[in-house]
Amino acid sequence: MLTPPEIARSLLAAGESKARLPFGKMLLLAILAGAYIALAGVGATAAAVTVESGSLAKLLSACVFPAGLSMVILAGSELFTGNCLMVMALLERRITPAQLLRNWLTVYLGNAMGGAAVAAKIGEIMGVDAGDSVKKLAQVHCTGCGQNYKKYEYVGLHDCVAASLLPGGGELGCAAGCALQMVQ
Repeated sequence: MLTPPEIARSLLAAGESKARLPFGKMLLLAILAGAYIALAGVGATAAAVTVESGSLAKLLSACVFPAGLSMVILAGSELFTGNCLMVMALLERRITPAQLLRNWLTVYLGNAMGGAAVAAKIGEIMGVDAGDSVKKLAQVHCTGCGQNYKKYEYVGLHDCVAASLLPGGGELGCAAGCALQMVQ
């Protein structure tokens, strides 16, 4: 096991190494990392929807998703979140701000490209366009008319949103409620 100073030295060396990657290799490794994480997300979602229990679905999802992180590590690919500690190398003046920004921008965009490629392929398999989505807008229908009713004594937050989180809607059980409206 490494000591904290050894870990810091290792991160500084990794930051230097990442900053000096050739652009093409950096971009390819970033695209792969984005694809691995997207595949892990698809796998985690697929595992979660196979069971009805919400708790079990979360557990299955949490067990499957780390496979994507494992693929990133085993393949040595470049994931943006893993490159955020390159700032240590910058602060120690082992890399320049330009090298840091070059890496961050390349890896961030490469991760997005890899994720988009997986989304497009999954969409193609499912027969849908991965770019299609419906924007959602939260819209409050409560007019403040004061016609809410008390279901039981409530001592706590006096806010209809917080109260609505209670079983049965809380003392402020509003007939209008709040709803998500689909906006095209």
